[in-house]
Amino acid sequence: MECTPAIFGRKSELYRIKNLIDGLKKGKKGTVFIEGERGMGKTTLVEKAVSQAEGIEILRVNFLPDRKNIPLSGFYDIPGVREAILSDKEAFFGEIFLINNYGILIAHESNIESDMDEDILGSMLTAVQEFVKDSFGGEGGLGKLEYGEKKILIEHGENSFMAAVIVGEEHPRMRGDMIKALEEIEKKMGDIFLEWDGDVEKIAGAVPLLRRLTDKRYLVRTSLEDINLQSEQIKILERLLSVIDGTNGPRMLVMEDLHWADEFSLLALEYLSRNLENSLILATYRKSGMEKRAVRFLDSVDAEKIILSPLKSEEIREIVTGMFEPSAFSDDFLNKIAADSGGNPFYAHEILLSFRESGIIYREKGIWKNSDEETRMPKTISELISWRLDHLERNELNVVELLAAAVGADIETLGDAVGVDGDFLANILKSLEEKDILIRNGSEVKFYHSGVREVVYDEMSQRWRLTTHRKLGEVIEERTGGEGDAVYRLAYHFSRSLDREKGIRYSCLAGERASASYAAREAIGYYEVALSIIEGYIPGHPAKNEVLERLGELYSHTGEYDKALRSFENVLKSCEKPRRIYRKIAEIYRKTGRYEEALENCEKGLESDGEDIEKGRIRSIMGAIYLRKGEAGKAMECYKEYLDISRETGNIGEESAAYRAMGSAHFHKREVEKAIEMWEKSMLTAEKAGDLTKKGYALINLGVAYRNMGKLEDARRTQEEALEMMRKTEDVYVQGQILNNLGTIYYMLGDFRKQVGAWEESLRIKKRIGDVVGAANIYNNLGVAYYEAKKHEKSAEYLEKSLEIFEKVGDVRGMAKELCNLVLPYSRLDRHKMIERLEMAERYIDSGEIEDLLPLLYRARMVALAASDDFEGAKREFEEHIDDVLGKYRDVEEWLHIKMDFSEILMEKGYMEAAKKELEEISEAAGKYGMERYRTIALEIVKKLDSEK
Repeated sequence: MECTPAIFGRKSELYRIKNLIDGLKKGKKGTVFIEGERGMGKTTLVEKAVSQAEGIEILRVNFLPDRKNIPLSGFYDIPGVREAILSDKEAFFGEIFLINNYGILIAHESNIESDMDEDILGSMLTAVQEFVKDSFGGEGGLGKLEYGEKKILIEHGENSFMAAVIVGEEHPRMRGDMIKALEEIEKKMGDIFLEWDGDVEKIAGAVPLLRRLTDKRYLVRTSLEDINLQSEQIKILERLLSVIDGTNGPRMLVMEDLHWADEFSLLALEYLSRNLENSLILATYRKSGMEKRAVRFLDSVDAEKIILSPLKSEEIREIVTGMFEPSAFSDDFLNKIAADSGGNPFYAHEILLSFRESGIIYREKGIWKNSDEETRMPKTISELISWRLDHLERNELNVVELLAAAVGADIETLGDAVGVDGDFLANILKSLEEKDILIRNGSEVKFYHSGVREVVYDEMSQRWRLTTHRKLGEVIEERTGGEGDAVYRLAYHFSRSLDREKGIRYSCLAGERASASYAAREAIGYYEVALSIIEGYIPGHPAKNEVLERLGELYSHTGEYDKALRSFENVLKSCEKPRRIYRKIAEIYRKTGRYEEALENCEKGLESDGEDIEKGRIRSIMGAIYLRKGEAGKAMECYKEYLDISRETGNIGEESAAYRAMGSAHFHKREVEKAIEMWEKSMLTAEKAGDLTKKGYALINLGVAYRNMGKLEDARRTQEEALEMMRKTEDVYVQGQILNNLGTIYYMLGDFRKQVGAWEESLRIKKRIGDVVGAANIYNNLGVAYYEAKKHEKSAEYLEKSLEIFEKVGDVRGMAKELCNLVLPYSRLDRHKMIERLEMAERYIDSGEIEDLLPLLYRARMVALAASDDFEGAKREFEEHIDDVLGKYRDVEEWLHIKMDFSEILMEKGYMEAAKKELEEISEAAGKYGMERYRTIALEIVKKLDSEK
């Protein structure tokens, strides 16, 4: 290019970024957002920063408008990300064998490591086929072989057969693709197989067809029912973090144009910002191009923000003289550009390019000058770019418009879409580069600035857009076969074309693919597009109900329950077997506490047509409602019917869920032994079904039951087994919950080191996944534990952290709880803070509907009075309220805490016999309620008191 824009001004912004880069080199991490409207120089600033990052690995993530609903799309530019995200969601042919009817291996393709001998396998498969034919008669042959986890699909031709080893779950399209490939192979060379002499050249044409099969990836349909969306998203974010963290550091992650990012990518940005060490994240966006929800999200991320304001007049003048060197422009000319560009460097740059092309700027004897004629400045950037586009040749404009619709494309795709040969296209691209319209990077072509693309696309006629998108869609479909990630681009193009059928088809496939990444909002976007095409052009389309049902499921996961209900109710209008839909409607009503409406839809579901297993699922919903309403007997009847149906239909997974539900009902009725029996059966059936998640949940329930029974070793064992299960399933979210449970069990066992260790590990997970309230609760646990261990400064430190989080999120109940707890360590450290915290706690509890926290307040008052040398007041507080704690509030643990604290107060005042009496009551009650830890502590103190007599 003859002249290129340089960066001028922005010295303070560059200085701030340079400091962050220097900090990165010293091991510090950081995140910085660069906000600026179109043309303010965000990309130029970033590139300047990148040029200063010597010795730092640069990872780039670019967001584009055609990727708006593609989950984590920009991150796919980083090697290894795509494979990590979808590794367990895709099935494929690991190996394919082509064997003639004499058992001779003709060809073999593989994309996995294998220890199988090809020739032996060919002979074996042929022998098995003959055995089946001789034993059972009939035409054809064996269609499938399974051995352990190995699955082999077999398809037969006239002179040969094909055997394919499946990796992952069998997909419905696999067998059809095998049949097509085998038919094509036999059509081309079937006669050769009859008398093949071993010459590989004769059958060379078969290899590409087999390779085409091994290259295919089949997305396994993801069930959105019975999942924890947040937990599944965290699994994916953990994999993303692992890939990026596996690169060599220090590193700079450059993320451009966040205003075009999908919502899952914004979640990823927050996750990486919080957890990616030895890294600097540099992200740019236009605030005017973002949804309010996305802006609020970015505001919540802990990051520095640089807002690019318009450049000063002298800085615009520097851009002009920097682009054209040497120059002798007049001051009036320079001042006019500075004034009319409004301080926008992109606008100034476009003005200068248009002036150069029109001859207003010209070179004379090697010096750039401006003419004296009156120059009318365009009022907007759009008007300016349009003026430049008007001067393009027809072929150039055709390429530019195709690229605008494609957003970005490789040269081969452009050539196919334009319909010109490579040399002719190369000349067009070269001309457009010289005119500062496009830039090429290897085989990729894009606009030198996104603003140019937006203007080009906006000015295309509606008819031409429809035609262009269809043309691009057909080229991409031909080149990719409409497989894999290509469905996203095909959904984008065909949904904007007149090919309605393909618009619906690929939008649904894209929605399915987004669902596989648990990107609910992105999936919703694609299904809503499919539905809008159906309702706008083909109201009776056969895919309508499927789209509506899928939308209902997704809306339910995002908490948009009214939309979910409308979607499901629309399905009912033309659904032949509506039982499943009534069940899904009932589930939403149950979730939202509308129990009567839920039960009404359950009854409708039971009376309507549908699968038998749906009756069981409906009974499960009814059981949950009755349990919530306190009707445990009715709940148990429903769960038993759920179990019977699960057994009758042979659905082991549902059987495991039924046992788990029955266990909950028994537990609710305080029939702990029966609950344990049911949960053990749930665990065993889940194990039989190979469902580690269900097994883990059963173990968690068992742990809670054992803890309530005082069987603390059994509780510890089952929770540790559950933790192992959830580590295998990569469920970090549930791991945090289990570790919290384990901390409580270790606490009750009196193992302070393991108790603190479990809670601190849980805390790390809570902070990692952004569960701030969960982190606050762990800080609370640690604070209480350190108080009981007489480590009062550490206790106050953790409790203050918990209070700070609850204040930040506006959780009044959490704040009141921590204020009460803080009274305890401050009673030993700082009486002024003790009184301050107590008064604040009283105000919150007296003003809010949080009466259940009164036992904590009674304890805090008692301890505070004793610390203020008012023993009589402390004694009075204890005597007035201790019976209410156990009777009215049924808070056994807080009752024990208050009794323990009061016994300590009595001992400090010298009332040893009275203290001993309290401790004996503690020991008796702790034994009754299975609180072994308190019993042990109380007995040890009593023993010590007796020895000191």
